[in-house]
Amino acid sequence: MQMITIQRISYGRASIFQLLGKNFKTGHEVYLSAWKNNNYHAPGEFTRTINPTGYPQVLTKSGTNVLNRIGPWNGLRWSRAQLESHIESEVGSTRKKAKILAVSFSLLMATILLILILLRYKRKKKKLKLSEDIVLPLFPFSAITRATNNFSFNNKIGEGGFGPVYKGVLEEGQEIAVKRLSRTSMQGHDEYKNEVIYISKLLHRNLVRLLGCCIQGENMLIYEYMPNKSLDSYIFDKTKSKLLDWPKQFDIINGIARGLLYLHQYSRLRIIHRDLKASNILLDTDMNPKISDFGIARNVAGNDIGAKTRNVVGTHGYMSPEYAIDGIFSVKSDVFSFGVLLLEIVSGKRNRRFVHQDHNLNLLGHAWKLYKEDRSLELADEHLADSCNIISQVLRSIQVGLLCFQQHPDDRPSMFSVVQMLTNESPLHKAKEPGFLIERNLFDEAKSGSQTSSSKNEFTITLLDPRTTNNIRDFGLNEYNTQMVRALPLLMKRNLRLNVSFII
Repeated sequence: MQMITIQRISYGRASIFQLLGKNFKTGHEVYLSAWKNNNYHAPGEFTRTINPTGYPQVLTKSGTNVLNRIGPWNGLRWSRAQLESHIESEVGSTRKKAKILAVSFSLLMATILLILILLRYKRKKKKLKLSEDIVLPLFPFSAITRATNNFSFNNKIGEGGFGPVYKGVLEEGQEIAVKRLSRTSMQGHDEYKNEVIYISKLLHRNLVRLLGCCIQGENMLIYEYMPNKSLDSYIFDKTKSKLLDWPKQFDIINGIARGLLYLHQYSRLRIIHRDLKASNILLDTDMNPKISDFGIARNVAGNDIGAKTRNVVGTHGYMSPEYAIDGIFSVKSDVFSFGVLLLEIVSGKRNRRFVHQDHNLNLLGHAWKLYKEDRSLELADEHLADSCNIISQVLRSIQVGLLCFQQHPDDRPSMFSVVQMLTNESPLHKAKEPGFLIERNLFDEAKSGSQTSSSKNEFTITLLDPRTTNNIRDFGLNEYNTQMVRALPLLMKRNLRLNVSFII
């Protein structure tokens, strides 16, 4: 064995290792040995040699102990260089994949961000379009928050299908009413926009005034504040109703009539309100009536007299028969509602909750019964006796109300005729018998002078106006009005016991 002692190697690693190995012909073996130390250059303990057994490999030894193995060695070039190259290749591939992944992730995030920006822009554009469609001031959300004391519960003055209503005070001291669209509102964005567009284009002293809206984050409508709230809080309250004497009630009736006439005939749009009722009539400081809530109002273009819908919305007790049953609405639907409202104002009673100790008729049926018996004045609320000096005015108002809720729309007057009839003393047409009367025994409500109670409701439907039809034969009846027969499924859905009688 030949030993080469090298302390400092100035050659490349592969070149030096090519000196190492074993000559199998001569038996000579060449290996490296370290010095004992820098001062004593005798062979030391540490050696590096080629082990040819099996796969050749380089061994670093301390005596006979193997400290390190490197290999395999092919005798030409150090094969670990290829391994390291492979490792470096794998590392490079991993880094490349990481770069690709990072770039892909960045592109994905950029795409998502771009989509969000586009959606926000589209939403903003939609809001801007809304603001272009209406000519109204846009209130910032922060201003409304300050005005309502951050929508404090103490500032809440009501709740409707649209959402909660808050009283607020702007920085300049003006009182406002804020309708805040509920996230679970049945009306939704379309009804919000519907009300904004219609009211923004309407201007009349008997319509509630819309001061502006908020479309920043939330949808809100800002109205002039009505300190006396709604009409129903007065006419149906025994104590507060005394604050409204007959002259004031008559002014309210006339104001509502003029407001409807403006909607139907004189406004920029021909509007059908579809939900005229006592709670939608607001009263200002001087008790002047203001028609409000245009969420389900509809515009009838040109000379169209009405329309039809499958989505019948409104308030039972105020809806006309053709609308409640067939979904047909027109300006005459509002006339019907006005007639009901007029009788409620005069009587101080609700149409749907009216009960009487002598019969089971609703308020409309009761008014008709008294009219036939020339006892219409008995319909008036008791407190009006002291304030009513013009009996004829009360009787005239009741008769106008009866004319308004005739069964057939063509038999009802226009609001122009209603205003004329209320403001002059010309003779009135006699009211026809209503198309149908609903008799009901509400045993679950306390009746005046009776303590009878029951868990069932009973309706007796009387048809008075014969018409030729084919469908009526299904009921074993011949050629009579089927309008209320079509209404039976609607009533039966309410678990009502029905007695149906047809008067020939």
